[in-house]
Amino acid sequence: MAIDFAQFYALMEQELRWSRDFSASMLVICDYLEQQVPHSAWNELRELDLNSDLKGAKEWLASLLQTAVCPFEVKAIYLGLNENMGEEDDYGNYGPAHADLYPVLFGEYEPTDDSFGWLFSNERLDIDDSNANLQGLRQAGLILNSSDAGVGYDCYLAYSVSYAVMLIRHLLDSYMYKLIQCKGAVGIATGFSSGDLFCLGELTEDGLVLRPGSIVAAVV
Repeated sequence: MAIDFAQFYALMEQELRWSRDFSASMLVICDYLEQQVPHSAWNELRELDLNSDLKGAKEWLASLLQTAVCPFEVKAIYLGLNENMGEEDDYGNYGPAHADLYPVLFGEYEPTDDSFGWLFSNERLDIDDSNANLQGLRQAGLILNSSDAGVGYDCYLAYSVSYAVMLIRHLLDSYMYKLIQCKGAVGIATGFSSGDLFCLGELTEDGLVLRPGSIVAAVV
């Protein structure tokens, strides 16, 4: 059965707004995806230690914000998803792909721009070799993209995007805001750069404030 992404994103956004725990929210996501695509692989995903990923992500982002040399005032952050191929074997074949988070800092942000043009601003700082190295997300990719599993690439995309959205929900707080050392609210976005994008809202001195409307910024 194919995944209805419009329906899935609606459920993901609903869970985002109610979420009180990262791991618990990802169990909700697994339950939904299993209903759409029944497979034993979802039980493997339910066993992943995602709380360790959240802890590691907090250490990663705090260190990055403390050491990054940015030539402009940070007005937005894109915690994007990139895709990494598995190891190459002796025959030139690559292992299953997996996603990871990487940061881009922006000097532009316009919260009232419904086209989200600021996501494509040239005033940006890309930080080399700064992947978060999230082991739970890596394992999820290896499981879902395994040739033996046969779950399907759409399930991998849906899980990876919802993982990023839920992780960021619990990653960004008033402490992270202080580390940015900015003057106003900071726009927050995620998603695959070559795929669907999501603007979650703004990071303020009180923590992450979710957008009042849809978080879906662009569907590719």
